[in-house]
Amino acid sequence: MNVVEIFAPRDLDQIQKDIQDLGYNEDDYMLSGINAVASPITFLYQQFSKVERSKRLVKQMDNEDKKRDLLKELFQHYVDYEIIDLTNEEFDDFIDFLNVSDEFIKTSSQYDFLIFVKDRFTDYKVLRRQNKFKESDYNFEED
Repeated sequence: MNVVEIFAPRDLDQIQKDIQDLGYNEDDYMLSGINAVASPITFLYQQFSKVERSKRLVKQMDNEDKKRDLLKELFQHYVDYEIIDLTNEEFDDFIDFLNVSDEFIKTSSQYDFLIFVKDRFTDYKVLRRQNKFKESDYNFEED
């Protein structure tokens, strides 16, 4: 038999704790205190090396993936509480539509973030409804 792992859903406080750890600061992934005059080669390497730039890009992408996973987990609670009505397939599309920054997620209260999501969800549903119709659907005189 295959091994099956079962994870209990986390509560909102646990998700909020992980949200506080979100964030990407480029300076964290560069040598600190580099004086461009005293060590120009190291400074230039940090700024323009493909290896160093790709390291920073990987960390930035990891942060975005972590944020997306946390938002999906949070939105699943919102769906369970019937605050928003999304299918699992719509989560990614809604997260892209929301386009929320790490700073806003971290600094807003749970209530403020919930109200923000609920308002943006209304806009999202209207936009989705508008995009379902083709241009020919609006030509009533041709029917």
